[in-house]
Amino acid sequence: TSAAEIDNDALGSADVVAVWHTITVDEPLLRRMRRCRAIVRMGVGYDNVDIAAAGDLGIPVCNIPDYGTEEVADTALALILGLFRGTLATSARLAAGDAVQGADAIAACAGASVRRVRGTTLGLVGLGRIGTATAVRAKAFGFDVVFYDPYRDDGADKALGIRRAASLGELAAESTCLSLHCNCDASTAGLVDAALLAQLPPGALLVNTARGELVDEVALAAALRSGHLAAAALDVHASEPFRAGEGPLAGAPNLHCTPHLGWYSPEARLEMRQKGAAAARRACEGRELRNIVNAQHLRLRTFVDVHGREYSPSAARRR
Repeated sequence: TSAAEIDNDALGSADVVAVWHTITVDEPLLRRMRRCRAIVRMGVGYDNVDIAAAGDLGIPVCNIPDYGTEEVADTALALILGLFRGTLATSARLAAGDAVQGADAIAACAGASVRRVRGTTLGLVGLGRIGTATAVRAKAFGFDVVFYDPYRDDGADKALGIRRAASLGELAAESTCLSLHCNCDASTAGLVDAALLAQLPPGALLVNTARGELVDEVALAAALRSGHLAAAALDVHASEPFRAGEGPLAGAPNLHCTPHLGWYSPEARLEMRQKGAAAARRACEGRELRNIVNAQHLRLRTFVDVHGREYSPSAARRR
């Protein structure tokens, strides 16, 4: 659904608007939400919502940060292991009809990404809920886990038994595989650019289960074609749905893509809907909202709850 297809009357009369990642909520669309008490972003990321404009209009934006954590972490580790153990490359070769037998043929089919896991350095960009869950899983497989996250409190490394890098460049320089687990906003869009890819060791790997816009896809394609990057596995892309043969990544070798499925399981899908419905109910009943991602932008705005009492969700959140 595009913004133009949304019925004006329905949008203008809505007390709560639930939004998935497939539509952009910009200022013109926000201004059509004449009585909106809250926007519920049905997921973790909220880069498709202009949170500053929503705040100026007095509309809190709430996300659901605690659904699907296990699924995304499991997907990240599955892609990491798929590169390290060659299961992604070899399954694609067999599906294409190749017959592979013998040590030399297996080595050639597996490709340059395959290596022993234990003792290899896995670099995590971001150590929030999903990054932490990925770190715990990776340690069980024997990875030496290092992370960079300027927003994470001191001591997280000690609590988890992992290491902390002082800068993103330092993290890249020692990472055999770099895995992305951070939000995407104006400061992080294009974070993985040609300069950062060049700091990775030759033959390094890249995995992205966070947001496609974090990666400069032109630079990624060049790094794969040159062989500096041995392989990459992407569950998210700058333009979705991803179509092989289109865009900057068309024809890039040793690239393995999945259709933004990292969050998905039947259980996670139900969890997302239940928590989204609970957030919408809190807004409709005038109760204090949780997980407001634009609190710093909110202007005070007053609503009337189901008991006829005036309240301001932004004021409640700031107490």
